[in-house]
Amino acid sequence: MNLPANLRGTYTVVVLGGKGGSGKTAMTVATASEFARNRNDQVVAVDADPAQAANLAARVDPKASSLRAINDDLNLHRYADVGALTGHNQVGLDVVASPRHGGARGEGLTADEFSKGHMRLQRFYSVLFVDCGVDLEHEVMKGVFERADAVLMVASAVPDGAEGASTNFEWLRDEGYHQLLSRTVLVINHIRPARNRKDRKEAAKLVATLREHFGSWVKNDRIIEVPFDPHIASAGELDLRRVNPKTARAVLKTAAALAAGFSTAADAR
Repeated sequence: MNLPANLRGTYTVVVLGGKGGSGKTAMTVATASEFARNRNDQVVAVDADPAQAANLAARVDPKASSLRAINDDLNLHRYADVGALTGHNQVGLDVVASPRHGGARGEGLTADEFSKGHMRLQRFYSVLFVDCGVDLEHEVMKGVFERADAVLMVASAVPDGAEGASTNFEWLRDEGYHQLLSRTVLVINHIRPARNRKDRKEAAKLVATLREHFGSWVKNDRIIEVPFDPHIASAGELDLRRVNPKTARAVLKTAAALAAGFSTAADAR
């Protein structure tokens, strides 16, 4: 499965999770890494989560600088310049940390800071993922949604896993982001292993219920079930080479579903 190359400008994917524990950040890293591994251009993931616990960089490269640091550097003329500030993983994904990464004191990003940083990064990157917090009313989100081309929504495959994602879908509709809804991909993420046959049967029923529930928002071929993977579920740096093949195929399918929106996003700009 290839990711199409007909991309004009920078394609920005906003990643939203229903609530903490959905596996949103892990899915950000895994999906962005598939883009980096399957394309010849540059891909970056940016942590825009204003929470103290924002940990995107920890899943890629803890040495990464923040978007605030990128905004403050006036000497970013080449990719090598920005690459000295970003973190990197084994497949070529770059990462920009939260200003609060690693327990650093200070405030989360503002909308203006995000917009300025995005303008700088789009000179060097063709695909840009934004790992967001749970509060869509936070001030940074205005800047994020102004730059967004698509949404990756992550819902966990647990009994209450639909609640937060449903709230996010309704918020996007009420705020008028209809174009983004048309380019949304939903991941149903298994965050717990099945212990036995009964668990597997119950999980299958739950996934069928979630597909039906979200079917009014997202076409079925854009709803991707991602099996549990112990490496993705663990803390620390995520390495696609350690992900089991079935899960890796689901992540690649997620990336391909997002890439299908390249042409329509360019036309809408």
